[in-house]
Amino acid sequence: MCVRLLSKKLDRARYMSIILEELHDRLVEELKRIGPQTVAKLTGISRATIYNWMEKGNTPLDKLALLDAAGIDVTYILTGQCAPGSIVERPSLTTRQAALLDNYEHLNDSDKKALERTAFALAEQGKVSKKTKTAS
Repeated sequence: MCVRLLSKKLDRARYMSIILEELHDRLVEELKRIGPQTVAKLTGISRATIYNWMEKGNTPLDKLALLDAAGIDVTYILTGQCAPGSIVERPSLTTRQAALLDNYEHLNDSDKKALERTAFALAEQGKVSKKTKTAS
């Protein structure tokens, strides 16, 4: 009986540890998306404190409202689901990637398929050249 209870407690502890780790990962993702310095300016929380949260993940619950006001998707941090109606972009695209995607979206279906085939062929070619370089 004692062994069984201990096992259940360990399972719960392991489960809680996983949940807290996932919360921390999403918090860091959101802080990086907005930028720690920007979050510090918008919330009045010191940059050192924000970097501490990113390192250790011990964000006080009373600060979540401040983070929400700074544009952090607190719903995403807590649940893993984007807040309804949010226009959060994950992952953020570079200017070149966004331009490429925009160009793609303005193509007709036939041209999209041609571009997809070309991109696939170039990616495959890149994989081959990387293998060749490492083999020499």
